[in-house]
Amino acid sequence: MGYELTVKWLPGRRIKVCGEVNGGCIYIYEVDEEKALETLKHEFLDYLISKSIEPYEKVANLMIRMVNDEGYARKEKLVEALSQLL
Repeated sequence: MGYELTVKWLPGRRIKVCGEVNGGCIYIYEVDEEKALETLKHEFLDYLISKSIEPYEKVANLMIRMVNDEGYARKEKLVEALSQLL
């Protein structure tokens, strides 16, 4: 797991985050080597867990989109009916 990832250590490049995964690469910004290793472990585990729940997130987003579309269609139908009454 995770063989598709690369790692880049860019000490001090970002102030607000110690590390991140972006575009198939784990970027580590921590200056201290021990903290950088801990950040690498954290980001790697976060990546694996995020990948494992991704299918559930996709299903939930599809359901939300369907409910939103249905709600919008009902609202538009009501607005059209009410505008006919006025």
